[in-house]
Amino acid sequence: MNKFLSLLLCFTTLSFTAFASELKGVRIWPSPDSTRVVFDLTSAPVHEAFVITGPDRIVVDIKGPISKFDFKKLKNTSPLLRGIRASTPKTKGTYRLVLDLNKATVP
Repeated sequence: MNKFLSLLLCFTTLSFTAFASELKGVRIWPSPDSTRVVFDLTSAPVHEAFVITGPDRIVVDIKGPISKFDFKKLKNTSPLLRGIRASTPKTKGTYRLVLDLNKATVP
C-alpha cells in the first residue's frame, strides 16, 4: 500500500509587530505518514512556498527581515525531513528557509 507523505507548514504568531519578525522556535512532529513543521514567529508572515527536485526540497520565502536561528540544534527524527536551513534568497529583503527532504513529497 502506498502511503501518502506530506510536510505541513504551519506559521504561528506570538504577537504582531510592524516591522521585523523574530523566529522564536521551530517544532517538528514526525509520524509514519507525514511530518508537521511549525515556525514560531513574532509576527504574521507574508510568504511563498515551492518544491524543488534533484535533490528534493521545500523552499519557503518570507518577506521582510527575520532574526537568525540556529537550525543545527533542532531535534529531528522525521523519516521525511533531512533538515532545515536558511539560504540565500533571490529577492533582497526576503528570508529563505529550505527544508531538505529524504524523498519527494507534497507540502
